[in-house]
Amino acid sequence: SVEEAECQRAYDLAAEVYMSTFDRSKPSEEASLREAHEEAVRKSMAAFDATAVGSGATRQKHEMRLQHFLKKAFEDYKKDAYREAYLQCSNAIQSMEKELRTACNASDAKVDNVIKVLEGLLSKYEAASHGPEKWRKWTIFLQQSLEGPVLDLIKKQMDRIGSEKSSIMLKCRSIEDKMGLLNKQLEASEKYKSEYLKRYEDAITDKKRISDDYMNRISNLQSKCSSLEER
Repeated sequence: SVEEAECQRAYDLAAEVYMSTFDRSKPSEEASLREAHEEAVRKSMAAFDATAVGSGATRQKHEMRLQHFLKKAFEDYKKDAYREAYLQCSNAIQSMEKELRTACNASDAKVDNVIKVLEGLLSKYEAASHGPEKWRKWTIFLQQSLEGPVLDLIKKQMDRIGSEKSSIMLKCRSIEDKMGLLNKQLEASEKYKSEYLKRYEDAITDKKRISDDYMNRISNLQSKCSSLEER
């Protein structure tokens, strides 16, 4: 019938309008996809209403077919979009794992720098990745990172700090030993100095005693000589 043919044409046109006006540039998020779907449905139903004829069972049948088509088309697209988003998230996570390992294994790696790398990775991931698995995959990545390369870096730095501490303690002990040796040498030097001064003072005393004795003898000899001359 004419009504059947026109309603079929309206159905085909409405389906084409939906597929052509659905905004596939929207990110793969439920709210964004739902918004694009509802806008395309509105245009599709408007095209159907403008083309379909009649108001009886034939029109209702094609309208129900159209609604079923729109629902299925949206679910199929959403499934494909989520699958693609999942793959993109997985690839992004793999890339981030590699970048994080490189940062953690750098010769000058520091925890503060690695945290900055993680913050940068989060910003890029948040902007470029979508889908219902987005944050679950990020959470797993972050947990594995903290328990893996980041923890290894922290342990490595703690070991290095411990090694440096041991080295410093050894140097301190060496300095203490040298100071002890110097103190002993100083004590020995002071003892030698005291002994030397005592010997020097004793020598001065002996010299004075000998000098006095010599002068006394000279005086005695002079006295004897004077006595002899007087005789």
